[in-house]
Parts: sequence; C-alpha cells; structure tokens
Amino acid sequence: MTEIFERSNNLNWSGIEFPVSLQSISKFEKQNETISVNVLGYKERCGVYPLRISDYDRQNEVNLLLIAQEENQHYCLIKNMSGLLNMQATKHDHKRYYCLRCLNGFDSVDSLNKHKEYCQKHNPVKVDMPAEGTKIEFRNYDRSMSLEVPFVSYADFEAFTELMDTCQTNPDRSYVSQYQRHTPCSFCYCIKSIDDSIYPPLLRSYVAQSEEDDVAQKFLDWLENNVKDIFNKYFRKKMIYGEIEEMEYNASDLCHICDEGGFDNKDKCIRRPYNLYCVGGNVKPCSINQAKCGTTVISQEN
Repeated sequence: MTEIFERSNNLNWSGIEFPVSLQSISKFEKQNETISVNVLGYKERCGVYPLRISDYDRQNEVNLLLIAQEENQHYCLIKNMSGLLNMQATKHDHKRYYCLRCLNGFDSVDSLNKHKEYCQKHNPVKVDMPAEGTKIEFRNYDRSMSLEVPFVSYADFEAFTELMDTCQTNPDRSYVSQYQRHTPCSFCYCIKSIDDSIYPPLLRSYVAQSEEDDVAQKFLDWLENNVKDIFNKYFRKKMIYGEIEEMEYNASDLCHICDEGGFDNKDKCIRRPYNLYCVGGNVKPCSINQAKCGTTVISQEN
C-alpha cells in the first residue's frame, strides 16, 4: 500500500474529484501524458463489456473493471485480461490477446495489432443479450424449410457503416440517396442437423484483421467447404435401414413431416430421407415438397 501511495503522489490529480467518475478519466489522461485508462463494466446478462476505452496508446496502460451495485461503485485493477475474458469468449484456457473495443480475442500480439489499426477507427461495442427467461417463438413453423432438410445453417454478420461519396441529386425526379454502405467486419454461423448424435452442431466465427480483409468472401469459402464435407459424408452412402427400422416403417400411420395420419402403406413414399436414416413414412405431397429443397438451408440474419 505504501508503494501505491508513493506512486499516486507523482501523478497530477488537479481538479479530479473522488470517487472518480468516468467523465473525469479524460481529464486525468490529459494531465498525465504517460498513462491511458480503459474501463470495463460487468452485467450478469451480457458479461464483461467496454465502458470507456482510451483514445491513447501509451507506455502505461491501466485496465479497470467497474463493479456497480445500485449507487455503490468500485474500480478493480485487471491484472490478467486474458483470464478475465476467456471465461466468456472461449472454452480454451491458453492466453489470448484481446481488443478492448470489440472484445474479440487473437492468438498473437501481431494479429491483435493488425486488427487494432482497423478497429480503433470505430466506437466500442457491447453485447446486449435478452433478459433471462425471455424467448422468441416461431409462428407457422410447419412452413419452415428447416423441417424439410436435414441440415440448416444459421448465419449472422456484423458490419461497420461507412460514408459514401455521392453525386448531386436532381430535385425534379424521384431518387434514393445512398449515403453509407455496410462493410462486413465479422460473422458467425452455426450448422445444425436434425440429429446431433449424427452431426454435432458446428459453430464458426471470424473477425476482420484489417481493412483489406474480405470478410464476405471468407464466409462463402468456409461455408462452401463445410457443405461439401457434409454432402460427401452423408449423402453418398447407403441408408442405415435394418429389421427394426423395417418394422417401425410398416407399423407407422403418421407422416413424419406433417404429423397427420389416415394413410396406409400404399400411400407411403420411398424410405429415405436423404440417405441418413429412416424416421418413418410420409405421404406423397409432403415427399414432393421435401424433395424440392436442397441438402442445406442457410438462414441469414438481417
């Protein structure tokens, strides 16, 4: 404690009121030109997130975690940023290097520094998750393509909005004024099967490391390779179909697609589906509609 007090006496605290507010940190940095201060917050709903990220890259970087409970607030010194953020970002325990503006982690300092050149041009962001217990339910799920194919990919992009150069519009004619473009900076997608025991969910994500990084093309390349692997592994082999499956198929009187009954064996279609395994019979209209779909549906978030 004595050493801390001695160091604090060498700093310029003029005009700084205690307890120090987030707004006062900027003044502190201007008065102490060798120190930059970053402050992270914490909420149970979204975890650790950036509260205040310094615009300076200085010799002495101080990272603080602000713990707040109603009107009581306390700053804690973060000694191990990788240890703190790994808990919510990855299942691996090896050291990672984090960008405090977007909280994306990298395996090397060089990758982080390259990313910072791109990310520091934009404001810090935080993840805001729905309140615990809330959920969104699909309506008319029976019309969903995900019920008609064995694999579905759910994808989402994050993008920066960048201003565009435009020309003078003609006020005498109708027009659409385009003033900004969305530039992808990261993506995440999850490939889900109708049976996790056959194909466990695959989650992949990527964050741009520079302005030259073509995030959209990388997304297409990755997803194309995954879909090709799925097709070669599951759609070019004989269906698993034994005596037990034969008995279940013959005894079934419900369509496994629409769950409606009232048909006999002569109405049943070919036992597929899609060379994975037999899950029951289906009526011809359902089978025809199912056959219209490909092997994988991609659901994209706007």
